[in-house]
Amino acid sequence: MGKLLIGFHHGIGDFINFTPALRALSKNYSEIHLCCKPDLITSGFLSKCPYVAKTIPRLEHPWVPERSQILAKNMQIYLELLKPENFDNQFYLPDNPLGQKAEVYVDFCCLAAAGFDKQDEDSWRFEVWPNTGSRQDLLRQIENLRPYVFVHNQTPLHPIKSFSIDDLPELQDFKGHVLNTADPSQARQDINDWFVLLTMADRVVVADSVFMWAAIALNKTMDYVYFAVKDSRAYPLPFQRRLIKRCNIDFDKPAWI
Repeated sequence: MGKLLIGFHHGIGDFINFTPALRALSKNYSEIHLCCKPDLITSGFLSKCPYVAKTIPRLEHPWVPERSQILAKNMQIYLELLKPENFDNQFYLPDNPLGQKAEVYVDFCCLAAAGFDKQDEDSWRFEVWPNTGSRQDLLRQIENLRPYVFVHNQTPLHPIKSFSIDDLPELQDFKGHVLNTADPSQARQDINDWFVLLTMADRVVVADSVFMWAAIALNKTMDYVYFAVKDSRAYPLPFQRRLIKRCNIDFDKPAWI
């Protein structure tokens, strides 16, 4: 079926959005190699991904103000990888400034020709791979913690998305533990551990972040989601919004108003 090289300089949240395209591509190629940022690997995120045969952690995140230089450097690395290998096809995923992630990735990979049914809701299903069944030690810890609320309210790489939880009714009336990803005493080396904790939580309070997309992938209802008011991203696809109980913006109004 052939071998495919994918270049992906985005983060974990973006990769979750890419999983519908990746899943469809895996049906058309016998082997997929992924050139990506190191954090997709060091975080443990890809450790159980069934679609990628080989990871190549060579790319950098294109931060401003060095964005154009980093993008050029990433492309050069990617092109060098193409030379010695016999790849049957290749995709280098584009920038996606408006955040219409899943649609952009699917369209860019031309999956309609590969039998991707855009009208089938299951085709758009996001994936994460927390491997809950193998984490009996963590599951025992969770039983001792319950009930608990899962909180992700600090986003250092995107400070505009950080928010205070002091006045949230979802926490004020909650009788139980608070698990906060920003608490150093609760640090986890493997992001999949956080995904397991997210899955089992009694309440979920998160920023527009990797954990929001992970909750959607896990079909986990979120009690509160914070979208930065001046963030010009598009919001989740309509069928995903049913998983969000409350947020700080009106979904029907553009974020820049």
